[in-house]
Amino acid sequence: MPLIETTVLADEHGHEIEKHDRKLYTLAELKALDDRPAPEQDDEISSRAYENALEWLSQGESEFWSGQDELDNYIQPEHFGLAGITFDAKKAEYNVGYGSIYFVLPHGTSIDTPVFLRALKAWAEGRDYRGKDYAKADRKVVLHPYSQHKIDLRSKDARIAREQGLVVQTVSSMWSHSSDEFDLDYHYEGMSDEFKKDCNAFLSDLCHEAAYLLNAEYEYVTGDREYLMETAEANEYTFDRNGKRA
Repeated sequence: MPLIETTVLADEHGHEIEKHDRKLYTLAELKALDDRPAPEQDDEISSRAYENALEWLSQGESEFWSGQDELDNYIQPEHFGLAGITFDAKKAEYNVGYGSIYFVLPHGTSIDTPVFLRALKAWAEGRDYRGKDYAKADRKVVLHPYSQHKIDLRSKDARIAREQGLVVQTVSSMWSHSSDEFDLDYHYEGMSDEFKKDCNAFLSDLCHEAAYLLNAEYEYVTGDREYLMETAEANEYTFDRNGKRA
């Protein structure tokens, strides 16, 4: 049942001048009233009360959402980490929800070259680079090489990568754009352009997927009505008949 909020206006002597009552509703109660069949509709709440309450919740989630939990608990350790890539998640740059959706690895990113090369080989062959333990994982990684092909980890290219190490200078993913993933000015002498292209494309795919994962979470917490309902219940939010936060 709705709560009744009573407001009393008193004079300087404490004598009551006016008293006003208003009903306050939980989000679930607004939804139940909004869901009534047309013949049962009345003016107890406004026609957009439920939608207004949802919009307020969505805006609040949008303002406070940072994506840091997703970065710390999944994207850094499992998405990038299983490809041998580690970085300070707090320094990563990304944008979701509107405008250009992208993810940028920060300066200071490091690569465990042997792990990266094994992941690169799996990616090039169209396999899940995370390994067989993730074959039945809830989260499927959708990465696609520009064309499936074999990478020989005994090749000269792989040997140069292992001997010199791989350096991330700048990495960006704007869905379809990436550039300058590796600093190629002073490393990798003798490495083929095709191998560099593979490394860059794999990094770009990883960033592309990270942007997708963050954007999917953002859209969920700001637009999924079941999630917003749970948020309203957990915080014991109440609303007036117009859906305004009480």
